[in-house]
Amino acid sequence: MFQVLHVLMKWANDLKSGLLEPKDVVYLRECLLKRETAELPTKQDKWVSLHPTFGLVCWCDNMELWTQFKHSDNIYVLYFGELSRDEKEVLPAEISRLMKELGVPSLSEVITREAYSMVRLTVEKKLLLVNWVLPYAQRYIYKLHPDKYIQLKQSGFSNVCDLWIVVVENLFYRHTFKGCDKGIK
Repeated sequence: MFQVLHVLMKWANDLKSGLLEPKDVVYLRECLLKRETAELPTKQDKWVSLHPTFGLVCWCDNMELWTQFKHSDNIYVLYFGELSRDEKEVLPAEISRLMKELGVPSLSEVITREAYSMVRLTVEKKLLLVNWVLPYAQRYIYKLHPDKYIQLKQSGFSNVCDLWIVVVENLFYRHTFKGCDKGIK
């Protein structure tokens, strides 16, 4: 059985060597954008095209992300067949340019990681202490590390007192799709 990965790697190598011209890639993309051309197998055992009605089609460059999002609706990850360890290692390097040219993003491009925390509200004493120390810290940086101080000023950091001090008991993160509020902790 000839695996999808081998076809894509052939196209990627041809694109890299110049055998496959950019106009050929554009034509291939146009063919894959047609709704009736559902020729891309997915890990969800469904054949899709790049047409928007199928939802988001991407390729897996991070198995941890895939395991977290494999049950999400309207997100399809291309299936390249059963891969050997060597094929899994070379996959991102070999096909990333072709996928980008075809308009198929990697999973890590469409998922972002955001931090959130549980903040304690009763931290007045710590805030007072930090606010008392901040002007001295600013003066210390200015006197002993003027180059760093100038660099901070040029980056838009004008006053250390503009900092917000937050005491965090627990810090968590979740992965979300860019432009979407749904996430997984």
